[in-house]
Amino acid sequence: MNQKMIAWTLWFLIFLATLFYLPDLFSFLDKGITPDHSPPWYFIYGDLREGLASTMGFIFSLFLIYGLRGLDDKTIRLLVFFTVIWYSHSLGNTISILMNTNNVFDPANATTSWETHRDYLNSPWNRYLFYAFICLILIVFLRIDNNKAKKINE
Repeated sequence: MNQKMIAWTLWFLIFLATLFYLPDLFSFLDKGITPDHSPPWYFIYGDLREGLASTMGFIFSLFLIYGLRGLDDKTIRLLVFFTVIWYSHSLGNTISILMNTNNVFDPANATTSWETHRDYLNSPWNRYLFYAFICLILIVFLRIDNNKAKKINE
């Protein structure tokens, strides 16, 4: 198996683990919280679990990319691109949750500025963050491609 195939296979396994296995590691955060009892907290903690798992997946993916430095530039750029695309929304939700809550890792004492589930979903950070990440990614990657084209033409 060539190195490119190994890189994509390992990246996909990291992605699957992040999607299905790692959020369960953080299930201790939302013990006893139900949608009926405390609506915003149920969804806040669900997103926080996914965000923490995505943070781990993002870090593992970057380590994988760094560890396989012998890959060609195109494969590295694509791996970084997909890593940022797939993990950015959950990472942004986690940042939003950490910025808008206090004592989030202690459910008994946790407080938030969001009073309802609707407030949480309609916060500007959650609504526009994905689009901001997409624009940032496109700007960075267009800049990288532009620099690469300049080097080729020189």
